[in-house]
Amino acid sequence: MEFEEPGLDLLFGSGREASEVQRKNMGEQRLNAGAVPGHAELVASYPELSSAICTFASGSLTQGWAHGKSDLDLFVVFQDAVQKSDLHNLELLEVRVSTTDPVSWIALGELGQYRADIELWRESQIDELIERFSSSPDKYTVRPNYAEQDLLYRLSQGVSLAGDTWLAQRKETLLASAYGPWLAESQKLDAEGMLEDVEGLLMSGDGESAALAAHRGFSMALHALLALYGDYSSSHKWLYRRLVAAAPTELTLAEGWAALSMSGCDGAPADWAGKTAALIQRLLTAVEKRAL
Repeated sequence: MEFEEPGLDLLFGSGREASEVQRKNMGEQRLNAGAVPGHAELVASYPELSSAICTFASGSLTQGWAHGKSDLDLFVVFQDAVQKSDLHNLELLEVRVSTTDPVSWIALGELGQYRADIELWRESQIDELIERFSSSPDKYTVRPNYAEQDLLYRLSQGVSLAGDTWLAQRKETLLASAYGPWLAESQKLDAEGMLEDVEGLLMSGDGESAALAAHRGFSMALHALLALYGDYSSSHKWLYRRLVAAAPTELTLAEGWAALSMSGCDGAPADWAGKTAALIQRLLTAVEKRAL
């Protein structure tokens, strides 16, 4: 039996990143990139997007956290429903959402040195999502799915490429809504469940599993706290950077990094789990107080 070098079978994209040399070159270009491509470049490459009422960028490139594999995350908002037949030059992935119009699209293309992930939304869909949280939600409120929660996060952090007033108004409405407290409460409940697991695992003598549960619970508790500081992201890889950016008074950077990196866990996982559980409880208490 002879070993065959694995190939890269791309589901989407034109294949510019299919070879190792091309991937390396594109990575270097991304690390040394200048300004993020704007609305004019987008419309020049994809004229079918020219009728948008707002275009904004979001993600690591706009936050100064880009790396050699970063994609360009763009969000294009239309007044009318987007018809697949009108989008000739883009590879499309349909996304089902919980709004009255149940379909949004992710278009995969290229813009400059970037692979571009372009989400296509209707104005009415975004307004409907924000309106759900115009007051405190109750048990009848439809929970946003992952795609919708990600959209609201990207909207809150978006950098306008076209339609500045539209974006500014939606940002202001979203940040003043009950969405942040709702998101914090959701993460808080998850963290409380994980705390129960930590306690049970310690009682059974399984220190290693207790430590892993405590690490997960800390991440949930930190997400809950950050949501009350206007950070609606669900991304774990940027969690320490997000902690630095938010600078919550309830947690020092040293405490945060020690818990995220599981510092001191190797020698005594049960002890680490117990100490981290106490830190989680402290954060959850702070979330309760801040949410009042």
